[in-house]
Formats: sequence, C-alpha cells, structure tokens
Amino acid sequence: AVAEGLGLEVRAELMPEDKLRIIGELRRAEKGNQKVAMVGDGVNDAPVLAQADVSIAMSSGAFLAQAQADAVLLTGSLEDLAATVGYAARTLAVIRENLVWALAYNAVAVPLAVAGYVTPWIAGIGMSLSSLAVVANALRLRAFRAPPGEGARQAQGATA
Repeated sequence: AVAEGLGLEVRAELMPEDKLRIIGELRRAEKGNQKVAMVGDGVNDAPVLAQADVSIAMSSGAFLAQAQADAVLLTGSLEDLAATVGYAARTLAVIRENLVWALAYNAVAVPLAVAGYVTPWIAGIGMSLSSLAVVANALRLRAFRAPPGEGARQAQGATA
C-alpha cells in the first residue's frame, strides 16, 4: 500500500543475486536524473544497499544492512518513509533559500564595505544579522510536519 501510494514498483522474496541483477537493470534503464533506491533490513540486503544510489535500512534490521545504507529509518515502519521524503524535500528547499539569501547579502554588502560606504562595525553587525536570518530560516524545519500524502507527491517529483 505504501509503494502504491508512492507510485513505486515493488519486488519481494528475491535472492541477493537477483536483487543485484535488478539494480543493474534499473541503472541501465535510468533516464536523466532518476535514481535507484533500495529499502532493506537483512544481511542479504547489504550488498544491494551499497550498490543503490539511495539506500535506506530499517532500524529493526541487521546491523550490516544499517552500516551499508545511506540512511536508517528509525521508526522501523515503511509508512514513515513517505513523510521522510517530504521532510528531506523541505530541508533541501530551506538550504536553497539560505544559499540565495547569503549570496545576495554578500553580493551587496561586501562591495559596499570594500568601497568604504559601510563602516567595519556596521558591516560586522550586518553579517551577524545575516547569519541569524539563515539560522532562523533553518529553525522553521523544527515545526515542519509533512501532511499525509506529501511524501508521496515529493517522491514522484524528486530528482535527487
């Protein structure tokens, strides 16, 4: 049901060598920025988790699988995977906002300071305020909760 909600194809009850073969097939079939993701929990999933572009292990799974994965889903529930994808997409958006803000501020403030239009102490206060704005923007993530189904929409449109 989770995979259907995310618009994903699921293959189950496979041997480790079959999983590796499928990862290879999917990689050859990739178009553009599409990535191959793998979710697993067993020792036999470790080689496939290492080969996938994005790999997620379950917290209730084998330690070796967790060690090979890019991320560990701490809840142990696949239902939370969609919310995790939504949260990751929101985090990426905030990172981009912060980069745009920091670049814009520095593009204006640094030339003004170098030209002498802004005194050093004003420039220092401005830089501190810029840093505070970036941190405050990032803190908005603490209150973010993905609405039901949001992760599914993000996963279908994800490019990274």
